Parts: sequence; C-alpha cells; structure tokens
Amino acid sequence: MITQVGRINRYALFVSIFWTAVIACAFGWLSYQQWNNALDVARAEARATFEKDTLYRKWAADHGGLYVPATDRTPPSPYLAHIPERDVRTPSGRLLTLINPAYMTREVFQLANREKALVRGHITSLRPLNPANEPDPWEERALRAFERGEGEISGLQIMDGQRHMRLIQPFVVEERCLKCHAFQGYAVGQVRGGVSVSVPLAEYSGFTGRLVAGGAAAHGIIWLLGLGMIEAGRRALSRSSQELQKSEERYRTVADYTADWEYWLTPDGRFEYVSPSCRNVCGYTQEEFYRDPSLLERIIHPASWQRYNDHWHAESATGYPEPIDFPIITRDGQERWISHVCRTVYGGDGTVIGRRVSNRDITDRKRAEDLLQEQTVQLEQEVTERQAAQESLQEQAVVLEEEIAERINAEETIRQSEEKFFRAFQLAPLMMTISDIEDGAFLEVNDKFVELSGYTREEAIGATSARLGLITAGDRARFLELLAREGRVSEFALKVHTREGRVLNCSYFGELITVSGRTRLLSIVLDVTEHAQLEEQLRHSQKLEAVGRLAGGIAHDFNNILTVIMGCGTILKMDGTLADRQNEMLGQIIRSAERAAQLTRGLLAFSRRQVIKPQNVDLDEIVRGVQKFLGRVIGEDIQFKSIFNGAGLTVSADSGQIEQVLINMAANARDAMPRGGLLTIETALEQVDAPFVKSQDNAQPGPYAVISVSDTGTGMDEETLKRLFEPFFTTKDVGKGTGLGMAIAYGIVKQHNGFVTVASEEGNGTTFKVYLPIVEERAAELAAGAAPARPRGGSETILVAEDDESVRATVNDTLGRFGYDVILAVDGEDAVAQFAARQDRIKLVVMDMIMPKMSGKRAYEEIRKLKPGVKVLFFSGYTTDFIRSRGDLDDGVELLNKPVAPLELVTKVRELLDSAQRPGEASP
Repeated sequence: MITQVGRINRYALFVSIFWTAVIACAFGWLSYQQWNNALDVARAEARATFEKDTLYRKWAADHGGLYVPATDRTPPSPYLAHIPERDVRTPSGRLLTLINPAYMTREVFQLANREKALVRGHITSLRPLNPANEPDPWEERALRAFERGEGEISGLQIMDGQRHMRLIQPFVVEERCLKCHAFQGYAVGQVRGGVSVSVPLAEYSGFTGRLVAGGAAAHGIIWLLGLGMIEAGRRALSRSSQELQKSEERYRTVADYTADWEYWLTPDGRFEYVSPSCRNVCGYTQEEFYRDPSLLERIIHPASWQRYNDHWHAESATGYPEPIDFPIITRDGQERWISHVCRTVYGGDGTVIGRRVSNRDITDRKRAEDLLQEQTVQLEQEVTERQAAQESLQEQAVVLEEEIAERINAEETIRQSEEKFFRAFQLAPLMMTISDIEDGAFLEVNDKFVELSGYTREEAIGATSARLGLITAGDRARFLELLAREGRVSEFALKVHTREGRVLNCSYFGELITVSGRTRLLSIVLDVTEHAQLEEQLRHSQKLEAVGRLAGGIAHDFNNILTVIMGCGTILKMDGTLADRQNEMLGQIIRSAERAAQLTRGLLAFSRRQVIKPQNVDLDEIVRGVQKFLGRVIGEDIQFKSIFNGAGLTVSADSGQIEQVLINMAANARDAMPRGGLLTIETALEQVDAPFVKSQDNAQPGPYAVISVSDTGTGMDEETLKRLFEPFFTTKDVGKGTGLGMAIAYGIVKQHNGFVTVASEEGNGTTFKVYLPIVEERAAELAAGAAPARPRGGSETILVAEDDESVRATVNDTLGRFGYDVILAVDGEDAVAQFAARQDRIKLVVMDMIMPKMSGKRAYEEIRKLKPGVKVLFFSGYTTDFIRSRGDLDDGVELLNKPVAPLELVTKVRELLDSAQRPGEASP
C-alpha cells in the first residue's frame, strides 16, 4: 500500500528526473552550438589563409614569376626548362633562376610549417609536375568534385592524430598562367588544381572547452538549486504528512481499543469513523455501518425512538445535552441498554464538521438496577409482615455503602499511585521507556530519554529502538532472550547510538509490568560512559606512576656507573701526556657517557620526575644543532629537510631534553618509512587561542614556538593514536622497540609547560607538532659566550661519604687532583665517625643521599649536632622529586643529580667553600 509520504517521494523523484533531463538537454544544446561556432571560426581562418596565398600567387604571376639566386636550396627548376629565359646572368656574373608562383607558394608553406607548425597549406593537382604536389585521398576527391563544378570543399579530418578543419578551393587557369603551364595543354578557364588549407582545432577546442566548462558549472549550479528546492518541498510535505499520520494513529489507537462503541457522523449523516467495538455492543460490523448509515435508526428500540430523536435535536441546539439511556435491538434480536453521549464538533472557522458519539453498554448495570427495583417494591409490599427482613436488608445496604466507599477510596489510591509513578517516571535521572513486548514500539519515554537520545517524544513514541538506530538488532535479540529465560534483565551491557552519532556505554535493566491488563516492558538505561572514561584515566595514571617508580630505581644504579665513567674520562683528559688518538677516543667515551646520561634523564622525563635545567634558548639553534645526529638516526634512504621561518623563537628549555624529543620522533618516523621517504622538521610561531588549548592539560592561550615533525610513512590508525603516548605501548615486532620513546617525549614536553598534537591517517604519513611557550627575552642576549673557565682548586679538607666504591674512588681522584685533602667514608655511620674524629679540619661534607646503615639526611643531622655551621653537598642517583617525597631534602640544601661531571663537582665545591668563609677571610 502506497502511503501519502510514498506518493510525495514518487512525485519528487519524477520532478527531479524531469529537471535533470531539462538541464542535460540545455547543456547538450550549448555544447553543440559552441562546437559549431569553433568549426565556423576555423573554416573562416582557412578561407582567409587561402585568399592570402592566392593574392601572393596572383602578384607573382602578374610579374611573370620571380628571379632568385641559383643555390643548393633554390636550384633551377627542371619543370621550367621549356622557358628560354628560365636562367639569366647579371652583369656581375651572378646566375639568377626563375621561380614560378607554385614553387614560391610551396616554399612559403614549408617555411610556415618549420617556423610555426600552425595552419598547413598544400598545392596539389591531378596532373602535378612536381611529385610533392601529389594529392592525398581527401584532396583527390575534392579536385574531382571541382571538375564537376564544385566551388569549395571543407570538412573535419584527422591528421597526425589531431583534428583539423580542411578547406580547398580550385585554381582556375588564367592567361598569365600559360607562361609556365601552356605546354601541359591547359586552356584559360580550366581547373588546373587547388590549394588545401588545414587548420588545427586544438586551440579552438581548448577555448570551446573552457566555455563549455563554464556553461557546465552554471548549469550544474542551476541543477543543484532546482534539486535543493525540490528536496525542500518534498521534506516539508513529507513532514506534514507524517505528523498528520501520527496524529491519526494516536487517535485511532485510543478509539480502536476502547470498550465503548464510538463513531463520528458527518453533517450529512454518513459515518466518518466507527470503532471496532461496535460489534461487541450491537453485533454489526464497521463495514455495515459505512455501507448503510440508516442502520443506526433501525437498531434503536421503537419505544425509545421518540426520546432519542428529541435528544438528537436538543444536542443540535445546545451542543452539550445530558447523556441518555435507551435500549437497542442487536443483530441477533437481543435487547441491550446503552448510555448515549454525543457532542457537536466545530472546525477552525466555526462551521459544524460532524458529531462525535460514544455509546457504553450498560445492560448489566440496567439489569442490576431493575432487579434492585423489583426487590425494593417487593420489600415495600411486605414491610409490615417482614420488618425483620427489612432491617436485615438495611444492614446489607449499609455494608454495601461501605464497600462502595472502600472501592472509591481504592480507586483514588490507585489513581494517586499511577500519578506518582508517572511523575517519578518522567523526572527520573535515568533513561526510562515503556514499550510493547511484541513489536518493541515505544508507548512512553521519559525526559532523560529525550535529552540523551536526541529524539523528541513525538518521534520516539510508536517507533522501535532498532528503527531509530538506538541499538543493534543483535543486542535487542540477546536481551530479549535473557528476558524470556529469567523474566528480567539486570546490568546488561549495551551500546546506545544517539541521533547525533555519539555512542553511549550503558547498563540496561528490564522488567515486565502490567499496564491496563496488558504485559509491557519497562526499560531502565544507565549511561556509564563517563564512569568508564574515569576508570580508564585512573588505570593510565597508575601505569605512569608505576613506570615512574621503576625509572627512578634504574636511574640510581645507572647514574652511579655514568658518574664513574665521566669522572675517570675527565681526569684522564686533563692528563697532558696522552696522544692525540687517545685524546680523541677518550672524548668519544665522555660524549657517549653524556648521551647515556641524557637518555636516563629522558627515561625519567616521561613521568615528569626529572629535574630540568631550562635556559632561554633559540629553538632554531637547537634544531640546527641536532640535524647532523638526526641524519645518522634516519639513515641514507630517507631524505631530510628542515625549514626555519626566522621568527626569533626564544623558549625556556633544556636543550638536551628537546634534542631527545626530536631524536625519539625521528626514530619513529624512520621506522614508519621502511622503503624510504621524506622527513621534514619545521619551526614556526603560532598564536594559540583559548578554544584550541581547552583540551590540553594546563595549557594557556598565547604565543607558542612550534616544531613540526612530518614524515611520509605508513601513518597510524585511530586505535594507535589513542594509545600513542602510553609507556610500553609499541606496534613494532618483539625485540624491536621498548614502547618508551613517545612516552619520554610526551613527559619532556609536559615538563616544559607545553603540549603535543598528532595528525595521522593510514597510508598518508604522520605530523607531530610540539608547542613550547614563547618567552619575551631573546636567547642571544642571555647566551653564555665562551666555554666555562677551568674551576679553581684549594687545600681544604673535605669529607666524602659514598657507598659505591667506584664512585667514591672517582670523587677522591677528582678532588685530590685539584689539591683538596679528602677523607673517605663508606656509609652514613662511617661519615659521622670520621667527622667526629676530624671535625676541626673538615670544611665541607660531600655525601650520597641514600646509603646503607644510615641515610645521608640522618648523618647530616648527627653532624650538625657536632658542628651546626658545617656545609654539606648532597648528590644522588635518584631524582629530586623522589628525594623530596621521602622527606630527605630540606629547603636550601644543595643537591647534585648523578651522573656528576668532575668539573661541575669541583665548581660546586669551590662555591660552597667560598660562601662559608667569614668576611675578610682569604681563600686558601
């Protein structure tokens, strides 16, 4: 059955097809006209070329030809040998030869082809003297047509794979032509041959193509506008039709399922609508009333006809008559009583559009009333004789009244309960629906459902969850199976798709309830999307915290090793007896140790526990400094390109940490381009606004220096992008990646109060953008000049406490080389004992923070009891955050993080010793 909406859609489709056909025809006619115009222009150019060539020939013929010097390019023509004056010699002895008009024209054509290769010309004849004048098939057909009287031949031809407009006109023999061609037997007026002109159509086609393309665009816009207007009209008509259909469905749902006999009469007495319940009341079907409106008058009991007629006219006069009760005769001849109520219905303009009638079957009530009346009469007749029975009946009447009152109270209680349920249903903070258990259509939805799903109440009621696309058919089948098996559904995991395309993670609860005697499904849906996101964030934070603690433990031991390597290397390098090759190798050892220290700092940085040493630096200089190393990282099969926009990008940053970020990103880009590609690093200045940084943790609007790292590799899918910065997450094969590179880079950028964005698609490469806040002061103004000077030594006594034997020996050698008297202690207890024995001599205590038996802090407290003003320098392989979290580091206490460079240690020692001197005391 075709609905009104279907008819509207059909009509819209027909109009769209017709509109498309009209536009297509208009565009086709435009293209046809443009092409014909191009052919006409090309034909006109061909005629103009022919006329020009003809004028040249006429001028040459009128002068008897031209004499030119006889050369290899213009030798005497053998076809003019019969002319005595073909060759003449000038008084100077130069030989001249005669060039006839045909020869001259052919030479001009060849010159034109060599110079411009545009319009082609060709002299031709059916009886050529020169083989070069042989006609091609098209020219031969044209020349024969000239002999039949044709004056001009033109047409479209393919020459050298391109379209040309070819035109040819005949050469008619004139008197001046006989000088050279009389010996061939020609007479004046005969057709001797012709000149064909070929104009290439490529240039005209290009111009015509542009005109046609412009016309196509204009027609396309007009076509789209027309389709848009058709679609807008279709939607408006469909929406109106759907709303009307829904309104009619709601009315029919109410009317069709009522137990009363409802009908609607038009002003002319026809039935507009009859409810199906008429069959239960009177025995006749809806179709019988539609076919025969007079059936209504025949089923009214004859004794009640006059009363019914008076009531009908009274209703017409007042519009609101009182209900009346009267008997009817059913189809099977039974007498039944109905309660009749009718109302006149008026249209928007006040005219009568019909009459609505409701008939309720009160036969049982009427029989009960008649029976009660009979009993009352019988009791009145026997009142004297049955006083006792009357009293009993009175008591029964009282009981009956009490029961009626209780029933009224019970009905009121039920009404209030239903009202409370409805309010609780509508105002519940959860999505709640009541639906038909058989077809799944929504009978009622609450406000929360409308808010989360995006559908209005009118759109939802009557529709199913599957039709609206809220849930999949598979999910509905599973929870219906569970409902049938267990009678209810609790905490069923469900994904709800909203109208806007969002996917909500929900927990579903279903219960079967009875409404108006029918089984319905009460559904309660709890949105747990935000709860699931919070759980994921908590797991991510716990993972980062665990890896941070692991990194701190690794740093302690590894930094001790690096301290020894760097210390021993620096001490050896200070020895001037080493050869150049040994110095070079020693330099490589020290630089490798420094890079290993940088790697350790990077490992700690992703947990944001590493102490950075920011300075105002030029970001472009950092990138330039690391370019050479990046070239070794990515390999020779990947092209490297850097772009600097010269914006003066001054940032507060630790250069080594930023280099580590670039190295990690370059390594990732290399792995994404196994067959080679292009890696581009670009610096720029961007003004970041509030909406952009809203999604970034702790980011602030303002100017940012930006490093863009782009590759042309394989790209990443959406799932990989979500987990990109997780520690230990990697897409590489086992043994080919730790999964820490991007986590370290992320941690470093966060420590610099910046943020990272990533854009990537599978197969289209990846672009990382690192944002660092700009500082006002220029880096060049604050940069240190030359390398730091060699630190100054001394002769003071220093107590060194370190539990690692190698580190202890390295520190001893370093300080001893600069003249200091060093006392060594192996742990905290030994440090306190050594200080107690030599406290008058010891000017400074250097100790590890974490040591066995007694920590550095405990040892420091004991030493201060012996000598309150003593200076202490701590160093540790753990991070500053870790030390502070243990409560081992007080404010103002000096701490060096391992690995400690020897020169850095000596400089710090000298600084503390100098600051401890009393005013006026000379430095040792």
